[in-house]
Amino acid sequence: MSAVYLLLGFPGTGKYTVGKALAAELEQRGETVRLIDNHYVNNVIFGVIDQRGRLPEGVWELVRQVRNAVTSALLEFGAPERNIIFTNFITEAEVPDLPPEFLARLNALGEQRSSGVRVVRLTCELEELSRRVQLQDRAERMKLTNSDVLRKLVAENTIYDPPDRPTITLDVTDVSPAETAKRILDAAWP
Repeated sequence: MSAVYLLLGFPGTGKYTVGKALAAELEQRGETVRLIDNHYVNNVIFGVIDQRGRLPEGVWELVRQVRNAVTSALLEFGAPERNIIFTNFITEAEVPDLPPEFLARLNALGEQRSSGVRVVRLTCELEELSRRVQLQDRAERMKLTNSDVLRKLVAENTIYDPPDRPTITLDVTDVSPAETAKRILDAAWP
């Protein structure tokens, strides 16, 4: 039974790491999977611009275009029996500004799959998040590495909790990615 998984969380919660563990667990169970990390999409644009300081005006519109192309390709050419894992950092404040086509495509991808869209909100204690965002491999993947910026994000935002989707929230502060993946798959999804 294939599904679309949307892993949400602040930078440093381990969305990509958990996504890889979830993909591995699904594959171990004989499923096929495609992991679409938000930086898989973002870095197409981030990799060709000057990122010193604030991102230039209009960058997120270009990222949106890449995301639309990726979701369109999945809809048109993706196998419905394949699980899809998306990772993203979406806050409650951003929801009114989310591109409607992304949500529409996400819903359509879920409709192509027997189990629909499953949202997983990953949380982590602030001190651990602050430690994680400073890890060297994050800079190599063009991810946030400034713990002061992270603390501000956490203080001013709440991770999106969609009211109309099957959603679970998991604290990953002291839980391995492999265990988190098992908890996701073992959850009582409607």
